[in-house]
Amino acid sequence: MTNKKLFKQRIVSSDKYWCDQCPIFFYAGNEGNIWSFVNNTGFMWENAPLYKAKVIFAEHRYYGTSLPFGDQSFDVSNLF
Repeated sequence: MTNKKLFKQRIVSSDKYWCDQCPIFFYAGNEGNIWSFVNNTGFMWENAPLYKAKVIFAEHRYYGTSLPFGDQSFDVSNLF
């Protein structure tokens, strides 16, 4: 079965050090609000200037405000 439903997913990004053809550091969201990880993941921020990298954090789809079906996100009938 194919599910083509769409939802808004919160991301935080910075291209402060990024140059064309330089790497992108992507942080796939953990189980929590995105800002906890943005503010406490020093490794990505510390290395971005060294590699001229863009930094992107994506919020896990069932935490923070990235709930695909709003208040009904945890109702299994929405999965199909």
